[in-house]
Amino acid sequence: MSGAVKLVIDEAEYDLDLTRFMLSEAIALEDEWGLSTDQFAAAVTSGKPPLRVVGAMVWLVRVRHIAVADGIPFREAAAKLPVATFDTNLTALRIEDGAEPENPTPGGTRTRTTRTTRATSAKPRTKHG
Repeated sequence: MSGAVKLVIDEAEYDLDLTRFMLSEAIALEDEWGLSTDQFAAAVTSGKPPLRVVGAMVWLVRVRHIAVADGIPFREAAAKLPVATFDTNLTALRIEDGAEPENPTPGGTRTRTTRTTRATSAKPRTKHG
């Protein structure tokens, strides 16, 4: 796997660049999940990340989404989604290699049909019948 992955949550796609983290994100990964950014990236790219890492990855993209959608700093967004109460449906997740590098604007998502990066909104795009 490369330094970027695509995380699909309920058909919404998120590109995650594993080589770039904000300081607040790195501190949250260490404090809340017990993972350094190097450990996190290595586990994700191993092909079979442990559940703790999968959870951290989903939490990270969801907190980033909250931060962009609400126009607040990452730390404030993380307080809205505490790790202690965070949960996700594992059957709704898929991790794929070969994600395009992230746009420097947080919250870019790609649709399954166009495969184009949309940096104007952090809202996940879903496939409608």
